This record gives sequence, C-alpha cells and structure tokens, in this order.
Amino acid sequence: MKAIASLVVLLCWLAAPALARAPALPATDRVRIAEAFRLADALTERLWAGWSQAPFAVLLVTPEREFLIRHPRPTSDFQSLGDDSLLMAREGDGSRPDLGLFRVWSHTRAIARLFPEVTDPSVDINRYPLTPAARAQLAEFNRATDNPTANCVPKGMPTIMEAPYPIEFVRQANGDVVLNLEEYDLKRYIYMNPSVTRELTQPTPLGDSVGRWDGTALVVTTTRISWPFFSQLGIKQSPAVQIVERFTPTPDGTRLSYTMTITDPATFTAPLELKRSWVWRPGETVKPYNCVERKAR
Repeated sequence: MKAIASLVVLLCWLAAPALARAPALPATDRVRIAEAFRLADALTERLWAGWSQAPFAVLLVTPEREFLIRHPRPTSDFQSLGDDSLLMAREGDGSRPDLGLFRVWSHTRAIARLFPEVTDPSVDINRYPLTPAARAQLAEFNRATDNPTANCVPKGMPTIMEAPYPIEFVRQANGDVVLNLEEYDLKRYIYMNPSVTRELTQPTPLGDSVGRWDGTALVVTTTRISWPFFSQLGIKQSPAVQIVERFTPTPDGTRLSYTMTITDPATFTAPLELKRSWVWRPGETVKPYNCVERKAR
C-alpha cells in the first residue's frame, strides 16, 4: 500500500471532505488521499453503520501535516485538498495527441477495474469460466489468510496490470518498449524485433513479452510466466498460460484502452477477455513505490 494511504489506514479508516494545514499538495497526492478516504468510507460503514454521517469533526495529526475532516468552518490556515474532479475523471486531457502511447497514463475511480471483484464484494468471482479443477481449488481458498498480495512481494502477470497506480510507456533506441509500473517499481520489457534472437531465461513472474504494432495499437503476447495466480482472490493459473494484451490510445490522446485475453486450458474452459483503461493527465509521473509490510502482533 502506498505510504500516504497507509498513513490514513494506521490513524483510522475515516472518510469525508478534508483540509490540510500545510503547503498545497500536488494533484496526484490529493487523488491518493481522496482514494484512501473513499475506501475508508466504504469499510467503516460495514464495521460501524452510520459512521459516514457522524456529526463531529476529526483531526488527523502527522509529523508533516494536519488533516481536518468534516469541519463546517475551518480556520484560514487550513487549505482544501480539493474536490473529486481528478479522482472521478472519465476522460483525460486532449492537448497532446502527438505523444501517442508514449506517456504516463493514470487510473481513476470512474474507470472499471480489470478485476472488479477485488474492490467490489458484490461481484461473484465464480462468474469466470473455470474448469472443474480450478473451481475446486477456488473453493479451498481462504481470503483472510491466503491472499498472495497481502505483503510486499511484487505481483506478476496478469495481476500486476490491475494496479490503480500510474504506468508509463518508454520507447527504447532499438525500438523495444519498456512499461514502467509504479506499483512495486516494476519494469516490463517488451521486445519488438522478432528477427533478433534472444536467449530465454527461466520463467519469471512478469513472463517474456513480445510486441508488435497494429496501427497505433501495441499488441503484446506474454508467455513463460512463473507467477501462479490469475486473481489475488484465489484463482490460480498454469505455467502454460498465454496472455495477449492490446494497448490502444485514442486519436486525441485522452484515453488508453486496454484488452487482455488469457488462454489457459487448465484454468478456463475458453479464452477469457478482460478490459480496462487509463486516462492522460499532464504532469502525472510514476513515483517510487514505498511498500511497508505490517508485522503481525
């Protein structure tokens, strides 16, 4: 979990419009804080019905900042963290269509998640076309103790592509593409020249990715994946899994559409297609990912 979200979690899962006593926060940090507050609102309501309507203000104090929540008349030395316009944006900025794919892309809460069951408990994970063996394995999964992402171990494919943090495409001098992922500071290397002979190593969590251009769309085929999980909620995948991704920027550069097709006969009875998207916001960057594991008490 990112440091700013962890801060809110450790102090208390609270949610509401907030103000800060400190210099104005960058837009990206405001988005992360607002995301933490919104998640807090959903979780605390389950534990304490009516919490979101509590008729009192809350002051969260850290060494760097003070966060004032639910105060109707804050003093002038507090600065508003802003509204949800960035967090809930459905479209990005269209001022630089010339950049094409190669820029930083961002996720917002208004965009559907790749694995919606991770954040929406109303989504039934059994909706996937699982084989009998995969369904039996899923039935034995304990979400409280078996989640493979409840730690600081970097995720592999395809799980990592569900991350809600920025991603960046960088073109290399030889034509290859590097996909920088903010979550876990990972880099995916996408090899674009099929005529170049490469020495394949052992399978890795991110796999071996080979790309090609289809117009402005980048199509990537990934195999040799050692990450054993399709979903962090209990669906595993076999070493024979193949993932085909299609990254398609809109002509105006506001949005990056994404389709992932997974073929794994040991897990799914038919190829499975998942979709999501990102938007472009000028000034967004891929930042260091500070994951801190909480020690069991």
